[in-house]
Amino acid sequence: MKTLLSIILIGVVLLCSAQDIASIAKGDLLKGNGSLSFNQIYYNTKGKSPSRNPYSYLLNGSINLKILGYIDAPFNFMYSNLGSQYTQPTFNQTSIHPRYKWVSTHFGSIACNYSSYTVSGHLFQGSAIDLTPGEFTFSAFYGRLQKAIPSTELTNYNNAQPTYKRMGAGCKIGYSSDKVGHWNLVLFSAKDLASSITPPSIGELILPKQNWSGSLQMNKRVLKKLNINAEWAYSLLSENNQLNLKNEAMPIFLQFKSSNSSTALYKAIKTGFSYAIGSGALQFNYQRVDPFYRTLGAYYFTNDLENISGGFTLPFLKGKINLTANLGVQHDNIDQTKLSTMNRMVGNANIQMQIHKKVNMNFNYSNFTSYTNVRPYTDYQNQINPYLAWDTLNFRQISQNFTSFIALQLKSDSLKITTLTHSLTYQIAADQQNQKITSNHAFFNANLAFAHQRIKSGQTIAFSLNAGRTLLNERQLLNISPFLNVTQPLFNKRLKPTLSAGYTSSIYNGISSGGTFNTRCILNYTVQKVHQFTLAILMLHRKDNPTTSLYTHQSRSSETTISLVYAVNMEFFNIKLNKKDKGALPKNENL
Repeated sequence: MKTLLSIILIGVVLLCSAQDIASIAKGDLLKGNGSLSFNQIYYNTKGKSPSRNPYSYLLNGSINLKILGYIDAPFNFMYSNLGSQYTQPTFNQTSIHPRYKWVSTHFGSIACNYSSYTVSGHLFQGSAIDLTPGEFTFSAFYGRLQKAIPSTELTNYNNAQPTYKRMGAGCKIGYSSDKVGHWNLVLFSAKDLASSITPPSIGELILPKQNWSGSLQMNKRVLKKLNINAEWAYSLLSENNQLNLKNEAMPIFLQFKSSNSSTALYKAIKTGFSYAIGSGALQFNYQRVDPFYRTLGAYYFTNDLENISGGFTLPFLKGKINLTANLGVQHDNIDQTKLSTMNRMVGNANIQMQIHKKVNMNFNYSNFTSYTNVRPYTDYQNQINPYLAWDTLNFRQISQNFTSFIALQLKSDSLKITTLTHSLTYQIAADQQNQKITSNHAFFNANLAFAHQRIKSGQTIAFSLNAGRTLLNERQLLNISPFLNVTQPLFNKRLKPTLSAGYTSSIYNGISSGGTFNTRCILNYTVQKVHQFTLAILMLHRKDNPTTSLYTHQSRSSETTISLVYAVNMEFFNIKLNKKDKGALPKNENL
């Protein structure tokens, strides 16, 4: 209760200086609402073992307190024949963001995104500020990036190893104008506090780290149609900030007091340009990230790679046809220190067509090809003759994907809408080793759907036919599935019955393996917009080929599931900040 009162007081003080003062003054001081639902489920089966209890029930409830329209305090409970559960707000990740004009502040559990190579989405407990007065911008933060967890508390946090308390700070300085373009300088520093936990045992070997990183970003139009962007980033990372021995290989200007023999310098660069061609564009991008590049301001980094890509977007026939294509190559093992090297080639082409206002078409093709060359250990032992040791493994992965989508609007007016759609997906994946195909996979799926809807009555009729074919080496599976769905609202749309039926036929290696027929009936009735009754009946009948059936007793089985749900949404009270309405407890006329 003390925590809740503290949050209310902090919210009142900080949010009163926020930008939306008028809206807050006219809004809600404290609002309480909630929901309650009770679900009963009946289950019966024939020809197979039951997968659930014949009867089960579930009671769900929630109460939410909304403070000043910004802070939520949810309370939830659940009770069923399998057990019960209760949760309440802990406010362990609460954040508030007061703002005034071009000044924005952030307090609590927050995250900043300054650069993908420095500070990128790392959650921390602290504060941050953003200043955007005009051409100059400034952002900064300070807080705890990582909580200290000693070995004695590992069972409480489900952590595999102890961690030091990690503090961090960063800033981003930017300038933007039409003449010089967009420039940003990002600086970041973080350090593990070695005294935050007792020294770990030798078997754990957890070392306190320290990191300094920075990046320079630019985006500038150098010609009327040419735009250039680039980012240079450096990361100075110490694996153990307790060492005193200097790293002699480090440049002199980086051998300051906090660096030591465990400190290493990593760099990353990303650059590219785009050239406008009419309403289209030509693009080129280059990226290189050193092996082991990382900072303490992000959770995950993709490093040790060099990536080159290019592409274009071209419109035709006044924008009715748009062609987009991209091609890229990527490889790792930049320093040639690994036993294997992975090379990847990715291509993508997309055509979007709207030759008529009622016809939309989209076609997409992409391929993913990767090569792996593994060097033998003897390559490091026999360096006299480079021709003595050749690659012992040449591995290639090939993947091709083709998708198409066609939508045809047969009828569209104020009374009804009728559409016909078609989609197609085709995928191929294969592994090739030493010029020999070792595995081959293919997937094909086609769908044809028809939908008719009456606007005034809400009646909907939908029919679809789906066919899928899967090839796994020498095994082949074919599925054919028609499906029908009908919805007809009644009594001024308060009662919405829905009936659906579908059948799936499976063929395995040319032999029918059976089929599944399912029907579903749903009745949804709403009273005064807050009370809702739902009756759902699901019947499933399955027939299996005795040679492929998973059931040992019978090749025919059926399941019936009936559920009855009652749900209600309630508003308990609403205390306004307006003097006339302050303290008023409006009655809920819908109850």
